[in-house]
Amino acid sequence: MTDPGAPVDVDPLTGVASRRRLFDAVRAAITDVYCYGERASLAYFDVDDLKAVNDEAGHAAGDALLREVARSLRDGLRQSEVVGRVGGDEFAAVLRCGGAEARARARALALAIPVSWGVAELTLGCTLQGAFEDANAAMFAMKGPRRPR
Repeated sequence: MTDPGAPVDVDPLTGVASRRRLFDAVRAAITDVYCYGERASLAYFDVDDLKAVNDEAGHAAGDALLREVARSLRDGLRQSEVVGRVGGDEFAAVLRCGGAEARARARALALAIPVSWGVAELTLGCTLQGAFEDANAAMFAMKGPRRPR
C-alpha cells in the first residue's frame, strides 16, 4: 500500500529514490563528469526470479524481496551516491567511480542479493537515455543464459 503523503522523490514501496529523483542524480553526475572531470557510473540491477516469488509465495513476499533488495543496495553505497527504483523489479545506482572500480562495487552489491547487474561509465557526451540503455544492455549481457524463461 502506498502512502499518499509520501514525498515524490521517494519510491513508496521501497523507500529508495523515485525514478524522477534517480534521473536527476544521473543528470547531476553527468554534469560533474563534464564540468569537473569526475568519474561516475550507472549501475543497473534487475531482481532475478521475482515472478516466481510472486507466483509461489504471493505478492506480499515479492514486495518484501523488493524492499530487502533496496535496503541492501542503499546500505552498500557511499553517502554521495544514490540508488533508485527504475520500475517493477529494476533498480539503478549512481556510483561515484568508474571503470573496474565501478564494476567491482556493483558485483559486490549484487553478491548479497538475487540480482543481475550491469555498469555503464558516464563519459563526456553521454546522455541520460544513453546511460540507461548502456547499463541495461550490460546487465542483459551478464544475465545471458540465466534469464528467466
